[in-house]
Amino acid sequence: MARQLCIQFLLAAFLLLGLRHVHAAPASKVPKGVNVVLRSKWEGTPLLLEAGELLAEHDSPSFWHFLDAWTAQTPTPNLESNDSWCAEQILSQATQNFTQPQASLFHLSLSLRLASPKLVVYRQLASESLERLGLASLATTAKSKDDERWKVTRNPASPGGAMCCWVEAPGKSVLRTARELEEELAEESGATAEEVPRYAFDHVHPASKRGARLFVLYGALGTPCFAEMHRVLSEAVQSGKGVAYIYRPVLPSGCESAASPCARIGTQKPVDLAGFGAELALKNMEYKAADDSEVKKDGSVTSDGPAAEDLTQEVNGFIFSKLVERRPDKEAELLTFRDVLLSSGAADDSDKISVWELKEIGLQAVQRIVQAREPLRLMQDINQNFPNVASSLSRTPLNASVRAEIEANQKMVAPGRTLLAINRALVPDVDSLDLFSLIDRVSADVTLGAALARLGLPADVSGELLALPEPPDDVGGVRVDFQGDGVHWLNDIESDSQYRMWRSSLQELLMPTYPGQLRQIRRNLFSAVFVLDPASTAALKIFPTVMLFYQRSIPVRFGVMLVSPTHLAGIEREEEGQAVAAPAKLAEDLSELVTQVFLYLEEELGREHGFRFLAELARAWGGDADEFDDFTDDVSNDSPLTLAHVEAAYAALVRQTRGSVKRKNLGDFLAGIHGETYREGSLAGTEFAHKKGLAAAAPVMLMNGKVHPAGDVQATLVQAIQEETQYIQQEYYYGRLKERMNILEYVLHSGSQPRYSPLILKRNAQPSDASERYVSLAGSVADQTRFISYLHHPGTADDVKPVTHWVVANLGGKRGLGVLKQAVGHVAGADSAQARLAVLLNGEGEPGALERVVLAALQVPSRRQKIVPFLQRLLSSGALVESLRSATGPVSTETTDFVLRLAAEAGLREADLRSSLTEPASLSQMLEDHRRFCEDVLGLPRGTSAVVTNGRVTALPDSAPALHADDFSLLESLELRARAEKVLLIIEDAEFSDVEPDDLTSDFLSDVILGVTSALAARKRAAGGTANFGLLKTRHSAIVLEGDPSSSISIEAVVDPLSPSAQKLTSLLVLLHEWLNPSIRIILNPVSGLSDIPLKNFYRYAAPSRLDAPSPAPPAVSFSHLPPSRTLTFNLDVPEPWLVEAVQAPYDLDNLRLEQLGESRSMHAVYELEALMLTGHCFDSKTREPPRGLQLALGSGQKLGEGEKSPFMVDTIVMANLGYFQLKAAPGVWNLSLVPGRSTELYALGGGRAGGIRRGGEHGGGGERFQGKVVAHGGDKARREREGEAVGGGRGGWQGGGFETGGCVGSRGGVQVGDGAGAGQEVAAIEGRGACIKKGRPCAVKRDSSSGEELASTVVAPAASNETIHVFAVASGHLYERLMKIMVLSVIKQTQRPVKFWFIKNYLSPRFKDFIPHMAREYGFEYALVTYKWPSWLHKQTEKQRIIWAYKILFLDVLFPLDLKKVIFVDADQVVRTDMAELYDMDLKGAPLAYTPFCDNNKDMDGFRFWKQGFWKDHLQGKPYHISALYVVDLARFRRMAAGDHLRVFYESLSKDPNSLANLDQDLPNYAQHMVPIYSLPREWLWCESWCGNATKAQAKTIDLCNNPMTKEPKLEAARRIVAEWPALDEEQRRLTDRVEAGEFDDVAGSEDPPTTARDKKLDSGSVEEIQSDNLEEKGNQRQEDTETAAEL
Repeated sequence: MARQLCIQFLLAAFLLLGLRHVHAAPASKVPKGVNVVLRSKWEGTPLLLEAGELLAEHDSPSFWHFLDAWTAQTPTPNLESNDSWCAEQILSQATQNFTQPQASLFHLSLSLRLASPKLVVYRQLASESLERLGLASLATTAKSKDDERWKVTRNPASPGGAMCCWVEAPGKSVLRTARELEEELAEESGATAEEVPRYAFDHVHPASKRGARLFVLYGALGTPCFAEMHRVLSEAVQSGKGVAYIYRPVLPSGCESAASPCARIGTQKPVDLAGFGAELALKNMEYKAADDSEVKKDGSVTSDGPAAEDLTQEVNGFIFSKLVERRPDKEAELLTFRDVLLSSGAADDSDKISVWELKEIGLQAVQRIVQAREPLRLMQDINQNFPNVASSLSRTPLNASVRAEIEANQKMVAPGRTLLAINRALVPDVDSLDLFSLIDRVSADVTLGAALARLGLPADVSGELLALPEPPDDVGGVRVDFQGDGVHWLNDIESDSQYRMWRSSLQELLMPTYPGQLRQIRRNLFSAVFVLDPASTAALKIFPTVMLFYQRSIPVRFGVMLVSPTHLAGIEREEEGQAVAAPAKLAEDLSELVTQVFLYLEEELGREHGFRFLAELARAWGGDADEFDDFTDDVSNDSPLTLAHVEAAYAALVRQTRGSVKRKNLGDFLAGIHGETYREGSLAGTEFAHKKGLAAAAPVMLMNGKVHPAGDVQATLVQAIQEETQYIQQEYYYGRLKERMNILEYVLHSGSQPRYSPLILKRNAQPSDASERYVSLAGSVADQTRFISYLHHPGTADDVKPVTHWVVANLGGKRGLGVLKQAVGHVAGADSAQARLAVLLNGEGEPGALERVVLAALQVPSRRQKIVPFLQRLLSSGALVESLRSATGPVSTETTDFVLRLAAEAGLREADLRSSLTEPASLSQMLEDHRRFCEDVLGLPRGTSAVVTNGRVTALPDSAPALHADDFSLLESLELRARAEKVLLIIEDAEFSDVEPDDLTSDFLSDVILGVTSALAARKRAAGGTANFGLLKTRHSAIVLEGDPSSSISIEAVVDPLSPSAQKLTSLLVLLHEWLNPSIRIILNPVSGLSDIPLKNFYRYAAPSRLDAPSPAPPAVSFSHLPPSRTLTFNLDVPEPWLVEAVQAPYDLDNLRLEQLGESRSMHAVYELEALMLTGHCFDSKTREPPRGLQLALGSGQKLGEGEKSPFMVDTIVMANLGYFQLKAAPGVWNLSLVPGRSTELYALGGGRAGGIRRGGEHGGGGERFQGKVVAHGGDKARREREGEAVGGGRGGWQGGGFETGGCVGSRGGVQVGDGAGAGQEVAAIEGRGACIKKGRPCAVKRDSSSGEELASTVVAPAASNETIHVFAVASGHLYERLMKIMVLSVIKQTQRPVKFWFIKNYLSPRFKDFIPHMAREYGFEYALVTYKWPSWLHKQTEKQRIIWAYKILFLDVLFPLDLKKVIFVDADQVVRTDMAELYDMDLKGAPLAYTPFCDNNKDMDGFRFWKQGFWKDHLQGKPYHISALYVVDLARFRRMAAGDHLRVFYESLSKDPNSLANLDQDLPNYAQHMVPIYSLPREWLWCESWCGNATKAQAKTIDLCNNPMTKEPKLEAARRIVAEWPALDEEQRRLTDRVEAGEFDDVAGSEDPPTTARDKKLDSGSVEEIQSDNLEEKGNQRQEDTETAAEL
């Protein structure tokens, strides 16, 4: 009642006070709005199936339970049911086992339609299935004019309109009904389903058998046919019939009527997308660049009524949708009231604010926000409508306490800086954060919070655990104590006379030095020991470098551990109980021979001569270089060492010592000792290296005990010295390292391990390395897995153990028995007091007696301390073990008695073990439980062995080195340091109020620690570090929102409320607050002393609506409160992986004035998701350099029609900048491969992480997520590579080696950066003008010309008379599109040869894209639309005009197809007066670019010629400054010399300065012309009135309508006045435009080429061209010469 009275009072007040003013207002004062939606390009997907996919991402059992539950109890809607009711049923069924935060997050994810792309992937797989079965083809559903990329995403049609489900069975045709399926299952068949590809994302029934007959079900949950077939297949797999069941959800087109109403939701139209932002920026109209043409109204996207407006948007505190819902009889009055409020707030007063009023506007905004009742919403309203509220804010009196607190906080955080932390984990690069990435981050912590809750942890303890920081990367961070007799030292800096002049005080460490200079201190600060096989090629490349550094007195102590493969093999065989082979002859075992010669020379002549012999050996093998430095630069020999090399090296050393060696040649040496005298020394050295675990890792370098790869010695050594210098300086500065201490001993004793394990510590491990991963065991601990029992070190069973080892052992395999033996030995040792051990037996086939005996011993209920001694004795008895391993039935009486006697001696009772020996079936079920647990929970197939330490899974394949007892100590050390110690402290202090005191045992606490540490380790957090904002004050300048106590999310942020990043971030925080209600603390961090408006735009964010709302509104951005007379420009702010385009927009989105809407209340625009980006970073696996110019192709491999294998393929090249590449894709499974030609001749793709393996070993790079895809591959060196030859045939490039790609890394679809492109890493391909660094030393740079004026002339073949002229242009806004039409007409009318235009698609309006096909047909030219997504690592521009300028120059090498040789850029506002063939055929004298210099004969403009003075005059050094309105690009030359890479490097370094690159497209090439030469065109090629005098106008070949900074004359007025033919051309294009818009032409919107050209397909992507796979080989051969990418400048 009170609420109704309030509404009536408001209405009455409104009618009394304002109604007469409203009715008197003219129509132009009606508030205007802008509404924009973004849709998918694919057909809608069922919401029910999306819910299933989201559950599958949570875990597989939840998915299958959801299928069973929905099939068994399908909700039956009544007549009043609607989509909201169905959505409520779906959510209720899907989240019944979720916590409240999990359920809320699931609802949000479903509202965002996160799983829709995944279902599109299944559509592709279903279409391929129908292709294989011969039932349908993808071409039968082709009905859209979309490009080929999206054909694979179309929903397959139901064959015959009646088959909505089918099963693809092994070796059979399609199974259409449940009855056919039952008959097939009843048959005993050995057929397999190898012809059906399997993918990592497939839904495999948990009861499926490996290697069994595979049945793949295609259909949709909610259809009768699915319910029947799913029932049959589920019963079959659960009955043990040897069946594997895969389900791929798809609702074929035409089957919607067969599905239940709730199964049809979401299929009616394309998916309306949320999770993007939009801005309307106030545009600078200094030059009045607006079109005066009348806009044609389009009723489909422009609405006159309020129905299309978003009434849910809050207006001055009112939500009118709710008011209208409560009082529908007052709808007209309420909407009128809304118009009054909107009109009152639409005035833009930002221009009226004085500069002095802006100084403290940020602080004033903070004060108003903090004092508000809903501060977060007010901050959103202020920063998203700042031009409207700026004047009001500036008049707010500022409280001194607000200023004081902000100033105090800014002593710790820089003013204006933005930081965001989720559970104290910093989010890197907040500016590029999107909703999808944010949900990924939040989801990990919500899932972890739910797991911790299941363990019984209190909420406060869970919050503390969630906030624990991620541990630093342990790879390579552990030191190995390598001290011992196995190390042979070359030098000793502290005692050798060579270093006697150096100072010995460690105080020198704190003295300043030049960058890169090594301090000469007479202390063994750096001890580098190389572990290697002396006869290996890797060792032979290392020895000369070591001697070079030694001779040059580099302050490093060098040593070696020499490993003999023969001895190593013998040691390993002896450990496994096998016989050791007799040693080979010394002359045949070169490793042993070299080692013994080294030992002999070291003993006979001293340590230096032993190393000299090794260096001479390398010189003899590598080509007899004169100097060691020459050798290290030029050696590329991969041939094996021979006895002749050893003889030559020995002879060379004898000559150097002038015969002082007793054995004068190698023959004397062999005859004298015959391999016996020094054999023991060689064996001892190998045993020492093996004991330390280093022999298996060789070749490696130890720097003060840290293990580094020993590949590029110089680079590795420099990096290691830098790391150690910083560490030693820190230790000395803080007084922990004293002057008289032995530095090596101090470093090793501070935290070294006795042994190194390459299995545990993998330096530079590849992302695809599956030998180490993490699994969460919180669920297993919460479920109290009863068959797991633990072994403890004697006397510690009642202690809480922070580390838990699970040894997964296949006792029938090579590694399983050994690891169990070592694990038991470790538990028995004194070093295992902080760990406990469980054994999981994971054999395959019939269990052996050994498994039964071990399992029986582990299950002994009492005398637990006796189990370890028994297992030690049992596993040490070699003959007994072999007998038990081979016995699958009852064992012999003799063996039984022997085992029982061992048990009795250990203190166990015979009765506990007897049945395991005499009754084979007694423990079969428990053994099966072990195997299934390993398979389902740990992800370990049967028959595999592994060690699981606090969730860290270390796989032990038979090919891997053996794990030793000391390796368990290493694992414990790593886990304690990473998480276990911190978790132990928190758990021990926790109060478990919900746990009975009797249950708080050491086992319970150890289990909790195991669950917590494993869950924390399995949590995937992106790199970013941690933060604690607790020191910042929050009383007067912070927003603090208490969240739901059950929420496991805590968000802290530091934000400038008036910054562009705050506009999006505030929207995201509001969304999280509404959906998840986390605790939020935002410290406001404004910038004071402003001199300009901080925000010159209006911003909105498209958030999803709740699905269970009565009438959920589709996501959209809706602008109101807009100034009607200001010119606005529209931009979308989309996630990095998205490429979008406008498809409906009648008005000029670049120059939008709301007063032009007339009587219409709002303007509507529709955008479509054009592509999901596939990105990556490529590096040569040998040199780690980007393989610039490598050609990559992406295709689907799916058949479109007869003889057409791949309907879509795109290609690109790899940049030198971070090895970056990008490819446009749609949701689907794609094949990433090399383009046939030079790339495949020299290189081959290795294994990697790319979304699944497709046929033929090709790599599927995919798109099943809105976050796009980041590709990661390992590099395989192609055997076909040619010495010294690059991909393009040029010199000096990336020679040899495979390549790998790494990613952001971190897309989240889109791109997350890989190995060579960490977050925040600078682009650094060029240093200055041509300086470069090679292996740590300066190197020469080759240039085309030192001056750039007299370039060497290149031979240009005469152009064919009909060769096509290629012209590209860019335009944004209706005015420039109008001018571009005129430019096209002028080119066509003047040029006699065929012309093809390339238009940059990014900013073209739908109006122009609809028009250009008709114009192309009318005038007979070709055209293509190209685009390129701005790379995430490249510094971004924020102003649209500067972005457009950047596209003119930054991506020329990747914007066009690889077989395009040359292109001319022509400005949109240019008129051409000559045949462009003359310019196209011009000899550019070897330059990649050709520009026209600025005119200098208009003296009135002298004051504006900035290049004539100051910086530019000095920089140009006499070279001309060129205008960018017309230029030629020799793309072949441009790519060959990596000009695009150089330009991007210059841009990256210059663009971060806001005062540089004022005219980006012009300044950048002129600045870089010393590195990227420019050929100066004759000045008549470009005439511009602003800079050129009228005397030269008659000779002008083109006229550009460049802006005049003096007169600021509007563009159209200048065009009519300056260019005589312009009005006629304008009238011609206007008539054609009118005819097109009147519908006089046939619809050719699906084709971008004129009918005269049939072969060339339309191009719709930036770096890619759509080509058929059968033409790919031909194209690859054509491109060989065009893409020579290895020529260095």
